[in-house]
Amino acid sequence: MPLFKIVGRRVTTIELQNFLAYVENNEIYFNSELKKTEEILRSMKYRDELSDEEFDNVLDEAVDNHNFYNEVFPEIMRNSTLISLFSFFENTLVSYCEKYKGSEKKLEDMNGGSTIDKVKKYIKEFINKEFDSNSKEWMFIKDLQKVRNCIVHQNSIIEDSKHKKAIYNIIEKNSKLEIYKGKIIIREGYLEEAISNMRIYFNNFNEAL
Repeated sequence: MPLFKIVGRRVTTIELQNFLAYVENNEIYFNSELKKTEEILRSMKYRDELSDEEFDNVLDEAVDNHNFYNEVFPEIMRNSTLISLFSFFENTLVSYCEKYKGSEKKLEDMNGGSTIDKVKKYIKEFINKEFDSNSKEWMFIKDLQKVRNCIVHQNSIIEDSKHKKAIYNIIEKNSKLEIYKGKIIIREGYLEEAISNMRIYFNNFNEAL
């Protein structure tokens, strides 16, 4: 087994585990803080213990915190993590192709499409013709790419995307994606699903080398 394959698999596994730990720890924290604010909003004991002004301040803070931990902070974390995760996936595949010594053809010589589309062509033509480049994991990642591009290039506004029809279809078939005020919203669980699909894809890819 080539050294770059052994090292690459180990590094990829560790990196994906790091992404997963980061996501899970943040989700746990958001849910914990959200639960605290919901308990405050449900509780009326403060009405007896605080003045009207103090109670209003506590209530306003709880409402603000509920919005922060239910929408604002999760959206920032999930969007930024998805962007970083996809960049990691793309760069890892490029690195594999650049280290592959079975062909004089270089990745940049491949015509058309995005970087990962060129990688797909390169794998099929020069690394392993039998590799299933249209697996369900790959199709999930291609959907993720469209979601990522909408977030990066259109600030999540679906109607501004040239792939809006595809994005609406992606959202319809995945319960962890939603539309809110015309924007694509990532819900808890989508990033974990993305990491799982990438892990399976990388494992299959390594076996094909």
